[in-house]
Amino acid sequence: MNTPSSFTVDVPSRLDTFLAEALNVTRNQVTHLIKQGAIAVDKKNVLKPGLKLKVKQSVVVTFPEPQKTEAAPIDFDVEILYEDDHLMVINKPSGLTVHPAPSVREPTLVDWLKHKGVRLSTISGEERHGIVHRLDKGTSGAMVIAKTNEAHEAL
Repeated sequence: MNTPSSFTVDVPSRLDTFLAEALNVTRNQVTHLIKQGAIAVDKKNVLKPGLKLKVKQSVVVTFPEPQKTEAAPIDFDVEILYEDDHLMVINKPSGLTVHPAPSVREPTLVDWLKHKGVRLSTISGEERHGIVHRLDKGTSGAMVIAKTNEAHEAL
């Protein structure tokens, strides 16, 4: 386990609501931490997300260590429809997730692009390198990938 984070309740509220705001996460993520035994109120482990907190109670969150998993092979059958120095157009197959997210366990299109050594725009942040738009996981179709920041801004 990592170093715990401590909070003192200043306004009566529900545990899940209090921690969601304090940690800047969703209530569902707080519930997951509770199920992992990572949250204690006044030094007692908590089992109920809806626990009513009182002023001056102590809430401690001990985040679990990230699980280390072996990287899944990144070898998709993605057809490249067009490519130049600034952009790429691919035919995204159905069933392929476009960009990484905390809930996504399998390799994504962005992972595939990085694995192939494709230079990608960085405007949209670390998780969405080069992604100008998205298609749902279950949807197939053409997608434009920005390889440069200039192309990304123009699109």
